[in-house]
Amino acid sequence: MPRVGQIEAVARLVYDQGDTVLVAATGYRKSAVLYAFSALADKIMVQIVPLTKLGENQTDDIARNVPNSKPVWIDGDTHLKVSRVRLPLNP
Repeated sequence: MPRVGQIEAVARLVYDQGDTVLVAATGYRKSAVLYAFSALADKIMVQIVPLTKLGENQTDDIARNVPNSKPVWIDGDTHLKVSRVRLPLNP
């Protein structure tokens, strides 16, 4: 069952189209907000993730669970792993 903070964050992102910050404890399922937004809106989303492995896992989860999504993980070592990073500006 969705939590009030999740619903409010998705509503703000989708309907108000405003910048949104959701600060919540571990296990709150903040990533559900990302999945919902990705499924409901045709927008570019930037998520700041302080832990590399967590970000990589979430990128993989979005790719698997959100149809037609094109998540991209960029970190301080991206330039070492990929010689040229291209993001689709007009999918």
